[in-house]
Amino acid sequence: MPDAGLREDLAARLDAAHGPEGVWGVLRDGRLFARAVDELAAPFRGVRDLVVVAGPRDTALLLGAAVAMRLQAGFAAVRGAGARLGGPKLRRVAGPDVTGIGEVLVLQVGTVRATDRILLVEDWREEDHGLAASAGLVEGAGAEVAGVALLVDALNGRNGGAPVHALVHADDLG
Repeated sequence: MPDAGLREDLAARLDAAHGPEGVWGVLRDGRLFARAVDELAAPFRGVRDLVVVAGPRDTALLLGAAVAMRLQAGFAAVRGAGARLGGPKLRRVAGPDVTGIGEVLVLQVGTVRATDRILLVEDWREEDHGLAASAGLVEGAGAEVAGVALLVDALNGRNGGAPVHALVHADDLG
């Protein structure tokens, strides 16, 4: 669990009523963004063959790329089916996300290998549809999900698989 100061600062910046749109405010605050990235990465330092996979929302991609840089790990993006990704793609249908929209998610073949251990990074989780689809994509490539790192978790750590590290639970937000 992150330090109380970081939790308080994130809770002050985020708003449950605005959901994932509030994450842009965290990304805009350079110091808060850096602190959040440090804390998201902390439990996964030293994990061998780690690749960070994030998406499909833009804020999740930015957060995931920053965590990958902090860990000096590889990065791969899960995107919506309409994204411009060259070459063959793995596809998985995700149920509705926090915005109420369901979509087909894709992962470019070759960006994740069977020897990789995957850290899934998401900005805001209210349902498991997106994470389950992302996990299915990387597992379809033969990789193992080593953990999940979340900025905000409305499921309060419940997960059917890999360990979950969340900075803030949605119950802590106003």
